[in-house]
Amino acid sequence: MERVLSESRGTADTTRARVEEALRDTERAQTEARTLRDSLTARDATIAQVMHSLGERDAQLHALQREHAQIVPTLEPDRERACSSNRSCRRRAAGRSRSIGNSRRADSRSPSWWHGSSKKKVSSPPADVI
Repeated sequence: MERVLSESRGTADTTRARVEEALRDTERAQTEARTLRDSLTARDATIAQVMHSLGERDAQLHALQREHAQIVPTLEPDRERACSSNRSCRRRAAGRSRSIGNSRRADSRSPSWWHGSSKKKVSSPPADVI
């Protein structure tokens, strides 16, 4: 009988050890589950914040696009006038540049006494020119 009692105690101790190990595993699993649940809750809160921010940005973008659409037609005539004025100024500048170039070429072909490039002051053309 003692042998049976001893075996019974051994079995009870083994069973108790398994139960304690199962309890520790269960506690560990519950702790991990709480940690995961907290992580998911934090992630969901972050996603909600991001979605809210994106909604605000979309509203701002929409308002800016609407404002841009209203402003562009009022600025278009000014832009066209500016472009036209710019083209006109460029044409005048090019014409004046050509005129200056033509004057310089004409000056370079005329005698030196004609445009006063000599160092002596000449009041009349040289005698051989008359």
